[in-house]
Amino acid sequence: MSTIIALIISVIMGLLSAYFAKKRNRNPIRWFLIGATFGLIGVLILLILPAVGKPTNLTNQVETAPATIKEANSESVVPADSSPSFPIYKKRISSDKSIQWYYIDEKSNTIGPFIIDELRKEIIKKKLDISTYIWCEEYNDWTRINEFQNYGILIDQDLI
Repeated sequence: MSTIIALIISVIMGLLSAYFAKKRNRNPIRWFLIGATFGLIGVLILLILPAVGKPTNLTNQVETAPATIKEANSESVVPADSSPSFPIYKKRISSDKSIQWYYIDEKSNTIGPFIIDELRKEIIKKKLDISTYIWCEEYNDWTRINEFQNYGILIDQDLI
């Protein structure tokens, strides 16, 4: 009987750990095992650890991407009473010709796939501008062209 009670408590501690792990953007399966093995100590360790940065994935993109290009452009307007903030560039556009790129047009349609040279031609033809959202499989989320560190390779007409 005491073995069954210990097993039930172990499962409850595992479930509690998994719940808190998911809320703190940590691996719930790993923390279930830690909580089930170490009980309350595992749960306390999890609660002491800081939360991990919020993950991004393609299912959240639809909610975070603007519904229209007009909304995307209106987001970039800086109010007159505030100082402008500059984006921190992290991503780089790969010149790999095998990568397939997509963009969101003014009607919020996903257009593509394009290789990098075709995407560059679309920009030169003015079908999209530097505030257009683009995506490829190398990245988790849609990103505006001008948020890439090396977005100049897309707008340079000499590279066509």
